[in-house]
Amino acid sequence: MEEEEATDVMVDGGKELLELAQAVPQASEAGLARLSLRFTTVLNIYREQSELLDPLLEDITTALTVGLSEAAKAPAFWRCVELQRTAPLLWTLASTRGYKTVGRFMPNEVALLPRVLAALQEFVLQDMQSVTGGPGATANWEGRCVLLMWLGTLVMTPFPLSTIDPSSRSRLSPAEEAAAVCRHYLQAPGSECQLAVHALGRLLTRPDTVPTLKAFVAWAPTAVLGDRSRSALLLLPGIIAALSAVLKAGRQEAVYPVALRLMAWVPDLFDESAGLSSGARRLLVKLATRAVLALCPVSTLDSQEADLGPMGDQLEVVMAALLQTLSDRDTVVRWSAAKGVGLLTSRLPADAVDDVLGTVIQTYGEAGRADEASRHGCCLALAEMARRALVPGPRLPDLLPVAQAALHYDVRKGSQSLGGSVRDAAAYLCWAVARGYRPPHLLPFVTAAAPALLTAAALDREVSCRRAAAAAFQEAVGRLGDFPDGLALLRTADYFSLSVRPQAYLTVAPQLAAFPGYHRPLAEALLRDKMGHWDASLRRLAARSLALMVPLDVPWYAQEALPVLLGNATNAVLEVRHGALLGAAELLPALARQGAADMAPCYMAKAAGLVAAVQQALFLRGKGADLMREALCRLVECIAEAGLPLSEDRLTAHMAFLEQQLERSSEAVFIAASAALRTLSRTYLVGTQAVGQTAAQTVGQTVGQTAGQTVGQQLVQRLLQKVRGGQPSQVRGGSAGLAALPGNLLCGELTAIITALREAIYKPGDRLSKEQASASIESRVAAAAALATVVVEADQCSAGGGNQTWHSFPDTQPDRVIVPVLLLAMQDYTSDNRGDVGSWLRGAAMGSLARVLPVLARWLPPDRVARAVQSAVGAVLKQAVERISTVRKAAGVALSVLLEADPPLPGIPERASLADALSMLGPVGCASLKALPRLACLLHSEDLMPDLAAGLTYAAGSRDRRVAAAASAAIAAQLTDPPGHPGDAARQTTEGHLTARMAAYFASCAAEHRSRGPQEQQVLEVHRQHDLPSLLCGVQLLITHGGMDRASQPTLDHLLAVLECRPLKLCKDMAWLHHAGTTLCQLLSPGGPHNPRILSAVETLLVCRFPLVRAYVAQQLYLQILAQQEREEQAKVALSALGAHSWDGLEMPAAQLSDLVEAVRVVFD
Repeated sequence: MEEEEATDVMVDGGKELLELAQAVPQASEAGLARLSLRFTTVLNIYREQSELLDPLLEDITTALTVGLSEAAKAPAFWRCVELQRTAPLLWTLASTRGYKTVGRFMPNEVALLPRVLAALQEFVLQDMQSVTGGPGATANWEGRCVLLMWLGTLVMTPFPLSTIDPSSRSRLSPAEEAAAVCRHYLQAPGSECQLAVHALGRLLTRPDTVPTLKAFVAWAPTAVLGDRSRSALLLLPGIIAALSAVLKAGRQEAVYPVALRLMAWVPDLFDESAGLSSGARRLLVKLATRAVLALCPVSTLDSQEADLGPMGDQLEVVMAALLQTLSDRDTVVRWSAAKGVGLLTSRLPADAVDDVLGTVIQTYGEAGRADEASRHGCCLALAEMARRALVPGPRLPDLLPVAQAALHYDVRKGSQSLGGSVRDAAAYLCWAVARGYRPPHLLPFVTAAAPALLTAAALDREVSCRRAAAAAFQEAVGRLGDFPDGLALLRTADYFSLSVRPQAYLTVAPQLAAFPGYHRPLAEALLRDKMGHWDASLRRLAARSLALMVPLDVPWYAQEALPVLLGNATNAVLEVRHGALLGAAELLPALARQGAADMAPCYMAKAAGLVAAVQQALFLRGKGADLMREALCRLVECIAEAGLPLSEDRLTAHMAFLEQQLERSSEAVFIAASAALRTLSRTYLVGTQAVGQTAAQTVGQTVGQTAGQTVGQQLVQRLLQKVRGGQPSQVRGGSAGLAALPGNLLCGELTAIITALREAIYKPGDRLSKEQASASIESRVAAAAALATVVVEADQCSAGGGNQTWHSFPDTQPDRVIVPVLLLAMQDYTSDNRGDVGSWLRGAAMGSLARVLPVLARWLPPDRVARAVQSAVGAVLKQAVERISTVRKAAGVALSVLLEADPPLPGIPERASLADALSMLGPVGCASLKALPRLACLLHSEDLMPDLAAGLTYAAGSRDRRVAAAASAAIAAQLTDPPGHPGDAARQTTEGHLTARMAAYFASCAAEHRSRGPQEQQVLEVHRQHDLPSLLCGVQLLITHGGMDRASQPTLDHLLAVLECRPLKLCKDMAWLHHAGTTLCQLLSPGGPHNPRILSAVETLLVCRFPLVRAYVAQQLYLQILAQQEREEQAKVALSALGAHSWDGLEMPAAQLSDLVEAVRVVFD
């Protein structure tokens, strides 16, 4: 459906293009500019499918060139208005559809050739007279491009060029004039060179321009050989491209002398090609290939020998140069050389083909490990030979080792890798073999190459290589028709399933391994190559993918794969040992699920002691230490999942190791250690059943349930001590450790744990500086998340009523201990160079509230729960309309949890309206800005208005224009058109009511700010309610949309109180000053009782130390005075005084300022 709609748009666009082209002759200058812009805009739609222009292309081109034929008769055609108006549109059309296609529809009258040549000669003359002196130095480059494109069409006239009148009084013939013009533009850096090459290719291959061709071939070497000046280097690519175009367009008998002449100096160019650009080297390879093809006869490979005549030596020289160029540093040059090798090989006898094939294969084998260019070029050359079926059928097996090795070629170089292009070329080689040979020769090759192709399709790092390998296998299966499991394999590994790397590793690879003959190649590739890959993310995926294949061959994994991984776990190479640790870790629970623990008991014991072995080898220091720590944490977690037997000493050592990792700054290590401690404690400390074992087996293999409880209690005390008095890293680790423990270990110290976590978030009476708040943000986030986890775990542990400590929990008044500290955490707006890091704590606090409140509802009286829930819903709703999308998303999830709690939570304000809004948005819909207007409807609720107003005004003051616009529009919509209040009178009453309440709320916030002492102003407000510039944004919205003409005296007093909460004269906050100036000017009104106070504040801003602020306030005051149409004469005086001074310069003198303020006062009296 979308493709059909796109096609309809393109068809309509083609008709519009024709109408625009027909309107060009009559368009004015201004109309032509608009027309050109629209013409270009419509053409951009066709960039990817320009062939859709073809039905109307001739009509469009004719409409654009209708005036050029007449204009060409003018003496100064090169600078005529028609050419200047039409050329940009014509060239835009040609660059979209192609100059060769558009050129076919250009006017082709013979009489136009001299006119076009004369115009081009004038351009050449102007180029030579310009300061730069080079082609393209003058303006109207589109005109030159159009004329050169036109020349390429006109030189195809069927009449002899000698019968056409020359364009000037010179003695040159039209052919010589055209060649001279094109020679000039061969050194142009832009499209002129390409167009000149195209015109020369057509001109010099005409039967009547042989002398001109000879002259050009004679001039070419003298212009470039031995000359390394800038002009010669610019001219060389154009000359080579022109000669290549001649060899391509001309008949073989006509270009034979040219090719013979070229072979005398082309080898010299190869010797000097090291200093040339990649484009010049590519064109040189193309020229040499075409020259040899013009000289050599077409050979049949049936004969063992063929007489190449005197050209054998030249072919050998060029072939040697091409084989050497296969190792060029640039991909485009290697591609051109590979095509040249394939084309020249088609002219060789069978024995020579064998020599070339052997040389290419030998070059690949001798290439260095990091020589990506040689390997890539050799694969391309072999693919080009195979695509043309030039490799003899019996020699196809010789290509197999090259293809298999290239499909796995991946070498690290710095922070990147070499080999992506080689693997892609290897897939192209397999595809070419499938395309070039019949099933009898193809079947053995595909049977042997299929495992390697599917391995690359599923496990390659690059998506392009995965898709290329899958395409090659698809081509082979399609050619063979009855390949075993071919269609099923194609359905499994298709273009889309391989597009995402995790899906390819974790879904496609295990499914492919289930087919007969593909499991072992995939598993060995994972074990041999991917486990030691340089990319850490690939090693993680490889370990998980290998574990998913365990059910296919359990003995092999237990007795062969696991020993290899355990042996590599202490390898000196970081990548090898990291991948081995991950692989061994993932295999342990997978083998345990299959009951394979008895197959290799010695290896299981070695795996249990691997943590100590790695620590003793000092691999947790230096480079890659965090990677090893993360892998060891995962190993400990998998040991617990598998239920391997651990002694008490080893269990204690593992616990101590995880405690250390919880204090690491690396987020990945912290998460891995938390997960490992959670699994380890539940398996060994309380005897929870491990995978693949019964509960009795697990407890019997561990240290014993009593000893486990003792170890667990000691662990709780250590973690609790860290939370109480440690550094931020220790508090973070201790909090996460407590959150990872099972509930029956926590209940004994529940009150102490909750108190410690509460004080870790915010200690009563403590004020944090900016540096302290920033440094401790991670620990406070961990404590906030742990607080809810501890409560939930303890509640679940005591669900059966067996824990007396938990039954006494309500006596600790958790609604007055836990909920207030989480609400305080939701007011944290700490920021540093990482941004709003307080949003991390706000998100964690919202998630914790959503988990804690349903637990408290089961243990506390409904009235206490209702108060806590009402406060929580308001605070979460405030975050749901704020600036950061991730915070809004977390708030939406928390609100959904609170609304869907079972049994329902009491005290949720506006439950029905809130549920309707969230049901339309979805749990994660709050992240979208579309949620703001839906939630803003709740502003009319007295319970929710303060929190919603705070959040919306904070978002309205955002630097993100999209967020600010959405929040402002949401507030304005409720101020101007509140829902559920039809009728003008009722609406005005509601407006006034909401405006008054919001103004009073803003004033209370300003009063709170004003009451802080000077020392408090220097301390970061970690738990603040509002940002002052955001308060002014809210005030401006009230003034603009809140019906301030009907506002009461207390409402205006509230708004002015907000403005006066900070001294304007001493303020250095530019954002605050700008907002204050805008608000003060908007509050000015004729006869307003507060005008003296407002004018005094405006006068202060007009002498502000910042020129930009003075200019901005003067501009706002000017606009406000301009709006007073009733006092036109007084306004003119004030505006004259206001506009007479340069406000972004020096300050206005005091006397003039007094006169200005008096004039403004008269306007508003």
